[in-house]
Amino acid sequence: MDLTYDLNVKGTWHWCKHAVLSMRRHGKTKGSVINLSSVVGLVGSATAQLACTRSKGAIIAMTRELAIVRAREGFRFTALCSGPLGTPHMQDYLGPDVKRRARREIHLPQGRFGKPIEQAAAALFLASDASSFVNAQQFVVDGGLSKV
Repeated sequence: MDLTYDLNVKGTWHWCKHAVLSMRRHGKTKGSVINLSSVVGLVGSATAQLACTRSKGAIIAMTRELAIVRAREGFRFTALCSGPLGTPHMQDYLGPDVKRRARREIHLPQGRFGKPIEQAAAALFLASDASSFVNAQQFVVDGGLSKV
C-alpha cells in the first residue's frame, strides 16, 4: 500500500511542484497541470484494490487544493479520471479468455473499455485554451461508468 501511495501521490506531488517551478522559470503567466487519477478515486471500486483507490482519491483532493492555491497565478489544475482502458496491460490481465473479458465489459455502460486515444483527446482539451475556465475539477472520461 505504501509503495502505491508513494508512486501515485508523491510522484504526482513532485510533478505538480516541478511543473509550476518550470512554468515560473520560463515566465509563464498561465498554464495547465493535468494529473492522472481514476474514477475509483471518486466512487470506489467493486474489486479489491484499496491501495489504488486510496491513492487516486488523494490525487483528486491534492489537485483541488493546488488549483485553488495557484489560481491567481494563472495556473490551472485538473484531475483526469479515467475508467477502465483497453491498454496492453489490461489485455495481458484479461488474457485470451473471451468470457473473462465479457464478464468485465457487461458492467460498462458502453459495453467496451475506453481507448487510450480518448483519454489523450481529453488531456489535449484540458491543456488547451479552450478549457481556460476549467479549474479544480475532476474531468471524468469513463463512458458513464461512474454514474451507474
